[in-house]
Amino acid sequence: WDTVLSNVQKHPDQKISTAIGVGTDGRAVNMDLWEYTLLDDGTYALNDLESVAQTGTRTAGYTGNIIDGKIEGTIPQYIKSNTDNEFIKVTSLQSMFYGISDLIEAPVIPSMVTNLKETFQNTGLKEMPEIPNGVIDMTSTFYRCINLSELKDIPDTVTNISYCFSNCTSLTNINIELGKNVINMHATFEGCSNLISINKLPDNVINLQSTFIKCSNLEIPPVIPDTVINMLGTFQYCTNLLKAPNIPNKVENMKWTFQYCENLGNVSMVIPVSVKNMQWTFQYCTKISGQIIINAELTGAIIDGYTDYEGCINRCATNGDGLE
Repeated sequence: WDTVLSNVQKHPDQKISTAIGVGTDGRAVNMDLWEYTLLDDGTYALNDLESVAQTGTRTAGYTGNIIDGKIEGTIPQYIKSNTDNEFIKVTSLQSMFYGISDLIEAPVIPSMVTNLKETFQNTGLKEMPEIPNGVIDMTSTFYRCINLSELKDIPDTVTNISYCFSNCTSLTNINIELGKNVINMHATFEGCSNLISINKLPDNVINLQSTFIKCSNLEIPPVIPDTVINMLGTFQYCTNLLKAPNIPNKVENMKWTFQYCENLGNVSMVIPVSVKNMQWTFQYCTKISGQIIINAELTGAIIDGYTDYEGCINRCATNGDGLE
């Protein structure tokens, strides 16, 4: 890279921008096609964060054409503006392709990127690109990519995949590694209506709030790791869920966890003493039967205007006699 950067010149098609960009292939990038912002840490983001801050409206950092489902050229990995003394690495691709629905094939992601928040949100991607080691935040990365069907492993540097695959309705079976250090899976697979199964959750995940909400074809739940604390609405509206997972001993919030799981059948479950909220946990589970042992020390405390066990099994089993 030292040799490349010492010899690179401005892209020959570049007419407006005075910056020099070097792509992931080591060649000059036409910087007329890219928005870029210098971040507080001295690295570059490929977006217009100032505009986002002022208007609250996300705009794509890539402003070029999409040709046969691909961008023109490659993503800049280094940028040198007319005020920079040297080339500076690109670390953030936040909102870079936001809403570019005709983007079908993802370009190579620069190796030093740490932020992929909303990068491909609302695009036409069919296959997930390789995610470099070093990426930390994948919040909403592929949100509403309705054609996305092929996934790849998430590296262990990632800690946040909240809303990452939300409303990706072409996903069916998840067999990838989701990154063993992910702690936040808030609504990760929300609205993935064709999702049938998932092989394994991250070993250290803490937050499973709404992770599978409205996954209406999910039948068998994954094993819940011992680290999980929040299961608010985890399987809410999973109308084809056939069985319930074991609840780990650190879980505190089970509000709406299985609400509207209409096909949930025989269960054998122990609710641990750690649980503090069971509002509407099994509400409208009309086919449920079996034994649920509640060791939680629910006190009738008022939470959000209701008691901590309000409606736990309200309108639950047929004829009201399916559970012990």
